[in-house]
Amino acid sequence: MIGLLQAGKGHNVDSLAAHCGISRRTVFLDLEVLCQAGVPLKLDDEFQVYHHADTFFLPPTKFTEPSISRGVQQLEAELIKPAKLCKLVAIQPDRML
Repeated sequence: MIGLLQAGKGHNVDSLAAHCGISRRTVFLDLEVLCQAGVPLKLDDEFQVYHHADTFFLPPTKFTEPSISRGVQQLEAELIKPAKLCKLVAIQPDRML
């Protein structure tokens, strides 16, 4: 989303949602998070498009394959923990709960 807003052309909520493959509600939530993170976003009231201040620039992030693999492994580990816990609770005899 930041890349779209940095491209120089303003985007309305529908355009951001379509480009990012998310709902309008998620766009509003993401815009709020970006503002809270210090990204200077502005709404052009006349055209109802969002853009950011010209002084702000966030370079594209270039992940390496090893860093992506580590991130996926960490995410999988975090997602598997609750699933394993639920499975353990489901198979425990009532007297152990």
